[in-house]
Amino acid sequence: MLVEQAYRYELKLNQAQARELGRNAGVARFAYNWGLRMREERYAANEGKARYWGRAELSREWTLYRRRAGDDGPPPWFEGHIAEVGFKALEDLERAFRNFFDNLKHRKAGKTKRRVGFPKFKKFAAHDSFRVQGARPVAGESAVVLPKIGRVRTKELVRPKGKIIWATISREADRWFIAFTVTERERADPPEPRYELVAAHLGLRSGVTLSEPLKLPRYAGKRLDLPRPLAKALKRLRRASRQHSRKQKGSANRRKSQMGLARLHWRVRSIREDWWAQLTTALAKQGRTLVVEQWDVRSMLMEAPYARAIADAGWAEFRRLLEYKCRWHGSRLIVAEKAFPASKRCSECGELFAALKLSQVRWTCPFCGHEHEREENAVRNLLWVGEQALANELVTA
Repeated sequence: MLVEQAYRYELKLNQAQARELGRNAGVARFAYNWGLRMREERYAANEGKARYWGRAELSREWTLYRRRAGDDGPPPWFEGHIAEVGFKALEDLERAFRNFFDNLKHRKAGKTKRRVGFPKFKKFAAHDSFRVQGARPVAGESAVVLPKIGRVRTKELVRPKGKIIWATISREADRWFIAFTVTERERADPPEPRYELVAAHLGLRSGVTLSEPLKLPRYAGKRLDLPRPLAKALKRLRRASRQHSRKQKGSANRRKSQMGLARLHWRVRSIREDWWAQLTTALAKQGRTLVVEQWDVRSMLMEAPYARAIADAGWAEFRRLLEYKCRWHGSRLIVAEKAFPASKRCSECGELFAALKLSQVRWTCPFCGHEHEREENAVRNLLWVGEQALANELVTA
């Protein structure tokens, strides 16, 4: 089985290399903003009657702009940057416009309710990135070779498998990473998934509730508590944010404070991503049929009392990781309908108890009198969804 995959490694830079990467990231950001401004100016000059400039036209204009000198040309710090960085940034801009217009067309046709915003100007932040095609790993060594920068060490052995398409170099806080996107990555064909059902229900109070317990050191049992890294680091983040706000703008102390705050946020996100990555791998490698809910996380984040807890949980990451890992490891993924009331439906009689509140952990069905524990009831309902889906699949076959 051939798949497209990415391999990510952390770079081990000296000061000169870090400055060069930061300069190229600035060129990518500048080119993106330049292209967006050119497209908006042309559209405004023609009073909306002319189409936006395409990538080919912008690339020609960008080539002419890079050759100019003086005030009409690029800033002095452009000299010596990787030439393809700007063109890749214009490709990213074209993709952003295409996503916006495609989403607009699909919403008008009633195919989706999700909104993709109009491209915005990028500003300097703790996260920078740019793409290059000339990067390559050094065989058998913990190093990569970057265009115009040369040999750069990494913190682990670089061994991407497959045909390298491009490399994305990104900065998170004060750490730099390189991700090789490869195609034609050969993976063993997974076996046919078994029809044994495993349901996973996500909650804020109980974390992840499974229909069958996992037998792993870190994920043992039917109920897995979420790591909640944001809640645990909130006191430190608030203190660091207050200290940062008191620093004078433009000062060296403010830059140091900004980087310290970025490190805290990076640590919170890394803990959350690592927890979900290991859990989804453990579930997908079972080779069974997984049943999960379809959460509308975007709408749920608008609910003030629970928005922070939902964002800290990272439910969208769970679904995203499961989708491709199930394909790789030979598991089947069944997603319940978005409106399916897993918690409010009685798993015994099938009736809906619409008056159930979020604060109710245990409740009694008013129709059949059966007593339920909220999370266990939701898991049984998800198993029912999986049984119905498999039955329909067998009938259709």
